[in-house]
Amino acid sequence: MICILMVFLAGESVQAEERGNVCIKLEEGGKGTSKKGVVFAYTKVADIVNGDFVEEQYLEGIELEELSTAEELQKAAWEIVKRVKEPDGTVVTDEAGAAYVDGLCTGVYLLSVSDKAEYDEVQPILLTVPSWNEKNEAMEYQIDVVPKHEPIQKDNPIAPQTNLNSSYKQKLISAGLCAFGTIMLFIFSRRKEEDEKGF
Repeated sequence: MICILMVFLAGESVQAEERGNVCIKLEEGGKGTSKKGVVFAYTKVADIVNGDFVEEQYLEGIELEELSTAEELQKAAWEIVKRVKEPDGTVVTDEAGAAYVDGLCTGVYLLSVSDKAEYDEVQPILLTVPSWNEKNEAMEYQIDVVPKHEPIQKDNPIAPQTNLNSSYKQKLISAGLCAFGTIMLFIFSRRKEEDEKGF
């Protein structure tokens, strides 16, 4: 499984001419939903230079390295969604719920739904190009993304929402922990390199 945010290994070089390709794959939604026609917006929110995040306007006041929990990472993603007025581009899912973003330069990107059509609610995603593939233990420019989603609940004053909220939070935490873990590993590797240079 490819984590949302990649890890730049200390000392690893990235070729400027390489471009990333992201494949968005929607899971089956709730009853009566359709995976077709969902519009995803993508925006580059930061560059990555020599293993460091170089922030642009969208990350003003947000330090990725200082996020300490998965919840904070998700909160940051939602905050960036509010700041983006004009995305870099959009893609639309096909019948199978797939959409493709090609030719992305190295950097940090926000993926968010601008029109969910007849699908579930989808959480925004922060990812990096290239991304770290845990299974292959390698940096990859071909990135598969399966967005977390939650069925839309119709207003029902009688039905309790406790179980729904609990399940929803668990999904967010699961996705966020992966992203948070890669950030922490990135920071650790960078600090380790700095310590080694100090000797």
